[in-house]
Formats: sequence, C-alpha cells, structure tokens
Amino acid sequence: MTVGSNADGVTVTLRGNGRLAYSAIAEADRPPARLVVDFQGVRPDVAASTPGQGVVRRVRVALNNAEPVVTRVVLDL
Repeated sequence: MTVGSNADGVTVTLRGNGRLAYSAIAEADRPPARLVVDFQGVRPDVAASTPGQGVVRRVRVALNNAEPVVTRVVLDL
C-alpha cells in the first residue's frame, strides 16, 4: 500500500496477489471523518497503519471478520 499525491490530490494505491474488489464502501456515519472500504475474501498482509498525506491523515488495514474473511481499509481524513 502506498499513499502519495499528484496534481489532482491524494492517491492511495492498494496492491494484492489477486483481484481486489471491494464488497462495501462507505463514509463513517459519525466523527471523525473517514472512508471505510471492505474487501471480502482478502487477508491483510501489510502494515496495520500507514501515514497519509494531504487530507488523508492515515490509512489503517485490519482483518474485520474471520469467517467469511473480510479485510477493512480505513482512510482517516
């Protein structure tokens, strides 16, 4: 996972050893502001937290559910 920036803003790049298709994406319904993305059938294999840039303060990754396997990525804004 990498966090960077370009002329359009902040970029967050997720890579895996297979297809990464999100099963859910949502803005948090209460503060602090964050974007939550779930990936079903994916196990995390990255650092639990990565510093952000610009409006993205930090990116967090964790196993959200063991059965069925769901990995959650949270962008803290």
